[in-house]
Amino acid sequence: MVLLAVMASFLPPLVVLPVHGIVQLGFPKAARGAVMRAHIHWRIAGYFFLGSIVGVVLAAKVFIALPVGVLQALLGLFVLYAVWAPKLRPSSIPLAGFCAGRGLTSFATLFVGGTGPLVSAFFSPGHLGREKLVATHATCMTIQHGLKGIAFGFLGFQFLPWLPLKGL
Repeated sequence: MVLLAVMASFLPPLVVLPVHGIVQLGFPKAARGAVMRAHIHWRIAGYFFLGSIVGVVLAAKVFIALPVGVLQALLGLFVLYAVWAPKLRPSSIPLAGFCAGRGLTSFATLFVGGTGPLVSAFFSPGHLGREKLVATHATCMTIQHGLKGIAFGFLGFQFLPWLPLKGL
């Protein structure tokens, strides 16, 4: 969340969300998932992928219709919420419920960026155990950031000029 807030303070509003997704896609998420791949709960990741596709496609259609000021307000309010609101507690939901929950968080990611805390609320540490939880969450966030990057690419965002920020 800190990275998102810092990026929002010096990047143009229509650049923050695509660049944040690509920055998060690399080392923090994909690398963790790759290192811990033996512990990934693939069935959960599969349900997450299906829900994420729907969420990102629908969000992309809404994103292009919103004025920049609305996007800035949504991002700012989300950062404030993430910092000041009580943390969401992990819940144990049926596996099929992951599709809907993931679709909603993937919809939100195009507007607010850092949905990791929202996604975490769908994982029960008692059900998965620490290693599976970390590996599966990293994989799910990689899926979400990857789909977000693809969506922004289809919407016409040019990533090349912003690639130096990938090293963040």
